[in-house]
Amino acid sequence: MATNYQHKVSQLLPDNPNCFDCGAKNPTWATPTFGVFLCLECAGDHRSLGTHISFVRSVNLDNWTERQYMRMKQGGNKACRAAIGDVDTLNNRQDVYQSPTLTEYRSQLDQKVDSILG
Repeated sequence: MATNYQHKVSQLLPDNPNCFDCGAKNPTWATPTFGVFLCLECAGDHRSLGTHISFVRSVNLDNWTERQYMRMKQGGNKACRAAIGDVDTLNNRQDVYQSPTLTEYRSQLDQKVDSILG
């Protein structure tokens, strides 16, 4: 049986105390696609983008794979914010999350995880 990395993902929350998009406290959702933590409302908005843009998981309810956990560990809200600067991720999510900047960040996150997991 595969290992569930849910507990390890939840241990990353103290370093990510706010929703990446809106800043709400205590996010309980995440998108391993970009390695950021989200509140329930923003997670719903990410779901509406489609899984080809942003795949959303509950930190506490869903099972997590090692690859998804590593994307969260190598990413995180601070790393993603540093990569994109002051871009407003709350409005125009469709355009922002498909922007060249976030596409490049996503690719870099893939490369980091691939180098670790092989």
